[in-house]
Amino acid sequence: MARQISTLLSVGLIALGMILMLRKQDLSSFVTQLHASFMNPASEFDNNGKPIPFVYVGLNYTMGKGASAHLLPYLCMKNDRVVVLTNVPQLQPQTLGSCVEIVDISATYRQSIEQVAWRQDFPRPQRVFFDRWYVIRDWMRATNTPWIFTTDSDALVTVNITALAQHNADTLASRRFWIHLEAPRSCWPFAFLSLEFLDDITSFWRTLMRPDVWTTDNVAKFGINDMIALGIYISLNEYPNHSCLFWDNQSQQSPGSCDTAYSDHGILKRLVEHNAKAQYPAGSLAYDGHGRPTFLGPGHGIVDKNYLHDPTGSYDIHVRSRQKKLRFSNGQPLLALKNGTWLPHWGYILEDALENCVDVHMQHLLNHHNCTCQDFCCRSCRPWATQRHS
Repeated sequence: MARQISTLLSVGLIALGMILMLRKQDLSSFVTQLHASFMNPASEFDNNGKPIPFVYVGLNYTMGKGASAHLLPYLCMKNDRVVVLTNVPQLQPQTLGSCVEIVDISATYRQSIEQVAWRQDFPRPQRVFFDRWYVIRDWMRATNTPWIFTTDSDALVTVNITALAQHNADTLASRRFWIHLEAPRSCWPFAFLSLEFLDDITSFWRTLMRPDVWTTDNVAKFGINDMIALGIYISLNEYPNHSCLFWDNQSQQSPGSCDTAYSDHGILKRLVEHNAKAQYPAGSLAYDGHGRPTFLGPGHGIVDKNYLHDPTGSYDIHVRSRQKKLRFSNGQPLLALKNGTWLPHWGYILEDALENCVDVHMQHLLNHHNCTCQDFCCRSCRPWATQRHS
């Protein structure tokens, strides 16, 4: 009884704090989130008492070039440990950032990637994007690391990953992996991954890559990449009622109705015939389908994978540039929604030409600016008076 009372008091205090932060946010959305937190009061999340490593993979690639030259030192201001798994010489860690650890995996690299059931008819440039997950998996096995966080090298992350995970331990423990999911599309430029999940999906891919499952017709139609292969895993876990919530064709948005590379009906049927299993359901670091952040807590919000893409139809887009609208509130990045609110984002991508804008974003973050960007590069940023956002 005492433990139940303690749990109820804790939930009540969390609820009170969140109500004070809600402002314009829909109360029903909050109640739904609070219910989900209450239903999972006991956390199973654990990283053996260690900070969650922020992991990059540099296969035949040198970190410290382009965007990562600015991003790595910034990450070390926020995080305890950034690990670079690589098979080639890198810059000295002190050059990359004070918390950076270089791990030479060249001795085990060949052994790791030999387990990829790669075929001659698969597009060769996509191979390295599969290889990285086997490399991460084997490093986690060797170091007894249950969880990691990983991003693309052009991804900007504004929070301490371990603090974010600890604040949302119950939520994080409810899934074995968290990626950017806009069902049926899936990708992992930001990802919390458990070793259990990586063990499962790399085993699953051996069946997926069989020529009688991923046929030559599928190769001709879709090619193959790790995002589609991740999407097939997620769809099989939910089969036959996989989510189609954000599919372009509105007539195919009911569960199980969308037939796309991420949820191809023929591939899924053949996987079932081979008794293939995808054990773990996905958690999303993006929208949950109702415009709510997955992770709770001040300033945490969600992540965004592309400043031009909006499959959810939720963002307010510039009419001319077709870009999402960005502002900073005391250095906190916010993206505009169609409902007139600005939602905090703790991660977003500065890719291709926007890599030249990383230093600009660093200035807004580090100087705690309050301004609205004229475009996503944000070299021109108009000050605004209030620091409030919702």
